[in-house]
Amino acid sequence: MTPSSEAEPVRFALGLEGQAQALRLLPQIFGGGVAATAGVLGAGWRAELRAGYIAPQAREYPTLTVGATFDLWTVGAAGCWEPQRGRLSFPLCAGVEVGSLRGVTRTVEEPGRAGAFFAGLTADATLAFAPIPRLALTAGFGGVLSARRPLFHVRDQDTLFEAGPGALRASLGIEVRFR
Repeated sequence: MTPSSEAEPVRFALGLEGQAQALRLLPQIFGGGVAATAGVLGAGWRAELRAGYIAPQAREYPTLTVGATFDLWTVGAAGCWEPQRGRLSFPLCAGVEVGSLRGVTRTVEEPGRAGAFFAGLTADATLAFAPIPRLALTAGFGGVLSARRPLFHVRDQDTLFEAGPGALRASLGIEVRFR
């Protein structure tokens, strides 16, 4: 038995996007970062490996001049259903991400560093427009729900920061597709 010559071939894609984050995985209500993806695309589906970084954000104790700066590195995987119409596609994805939520103390005599394991469940929807077959411009909206919420404190003080229950994310990016 031989495969049909009409079956759409599996393609590969690499993407890069800028992200805006709202709500709270890090201390501030709004933040920004970058993400990269590597994916396998089929007829109406895709699977992706993802990596992301949310830029550092500061937090201080209200009554002290002691604080820390926090950032978040993640890696993850997602599976997507991808309806297509002409040059447009609409990936609807669900996945998981794990990473390191890191804190570095500031304004203390002996600065310290701490890292904690982060885990979350993700869901997102993207609009991809391919003006040419090998290039797509993307705009997406999604969220992450924290499965593990690390908390940080400086020495014997109360909690300085605890990761929020989740965040909303918006993104703009570019994707290069290969056959």
